[in-house]
Order: sequence, then structure tokens, then C-alpha cells
Amino acid sequence: MKTLLLIDDDSQARAQVSDAFAADPEYAVVPVATYEEALWGLEEYPVGVVLVSLGLAERQGFQVLLYLANCYPEVPVMVMSQSWEPRDELPVLPGVGHLRKPLRSTALAARVRGYLEGLDRRARRSLALRDFLQVLALERETCLLSVGEGRRGGEFHLRQGEVVQALCGKARGDAAVKEMLSWGHPWLRMQPAPVAPPLANRVATWVERWLSGGRVGVPESGQ
Repeated sequence: MKTLLLIDDDSQARAQVSDAFAADPEYAVVPVATYEEALWGLEEYPVGVVLVSLGLAERQGFQVLLYLANCYPEVPVMVMSQSWEPRDELPVLPGVGHLRKPLRSTALAARVRGYLEGLDRRARRSLALRDFLQVLALERETCLLSVGEGRRGGEFHLRQGEVVQALCGKARGDAAVKEMLSWGHPWLRMQPAPVAPPLANRVATWVERWLSGGRVGVPESGQ
């Protein structure tokens, strides 16, 4: 039996997910509403998949993703976007499954099973830096994303999901992005964006092509 950890402060959404899997003996749904409860669920249950709402108060949904990326990178993740975001035209994220609210109970279980089967058919991948960048682009977040591995460190400045600056040691722009994406398993930290990051160093080549037209398509490292 797979444990599905559901993190959503919307009681109606929690009920919909629980109802969708009520008759399925392969899944047990554990619904929680906060970041702290999510940490408890990860410790108490052998979680097989996480469904997390990105509309949680105080960006707790993103904090859950950061915790998973840093501490449970092998656990499959599906994100649920807020209902007011028009995302019908976006492709499914390659490393992170995507659901758009309002949820449809009749299709929910099939979407989750299809996502997990897709991961099983190819090499199961962890929640990586490029996946988190895709989620930030999908939700048009403005923030500072700090990245580190060993003694190396860098940061992405994002404005409404768009990378406007990348720094890594002495590297800037594209070179900094390529360097950080090449790291095997960096730790991630998300902070509020500093006031008015300089746009003179705007990342203006293939980084922008990931996000052009609202599309989300971060290439594999080295490309």
C-alpha cells in the first residue's frame, strides 16, 4: 500500500482527494493542513507520493517542497496550483507532477497513478534544482533562491517567475546558471526578494527561453 501525503489547508480539497482514493486498496491518504503537520507525516508514514498545494498561507507549500528537495529528494511530488491561475496551456512538469484546482475527483486518482507509472517507466528522478525553478516559474514567484553544495554557493533572483539575475562565485548570468545546474544534489533555500535587484545583469539567453511565453522548460544540466 502506498501512503499519499496530502498537504492542503482547503477542507474541500482534502475531502475530494480522500474520496477519490476511498475505494482504492493500494493507497492510504493522510491529509494534513500545515508545513509542521507535513513534517510529522513524513516521519510517521512510509510516504509513497506527496500532493502539496502551493496556495498554503505564508508560502508553506514552497517550504514543503524545499524540505522535500533537501531531505527527501527521492519521494515523488505533485503540486496543486491555485484555482485563479490560468494554467491549462502549460505542459506537465517533467520532474514534478502538476494538478490545477479546482480538482476533479473522477480524474484525480488516474492522474496520480499515471504520474507514478511514468516515473517507474523511466529512471525515477529526485526533486532537483531545475524542478524547483520550474515550479517557481509556473507560479510566477518573486524571490531569492539560494543554492549550495559543499563550499560552493550561488543564488537566483526571480521576478514573477523570471530569472533576472544569477550569481555563483565570480560567475554571472548564464555561466552561473550552468554551474549551479551541474551540481548533483544542492541544498535550496527560498527567501523574499531583495528590493529592486539590478537588471543590468539580466540573464538574457537560454535561461529566458525556459520561461518565454509562460512556458516552463528547464533543460537538463550541460545543455
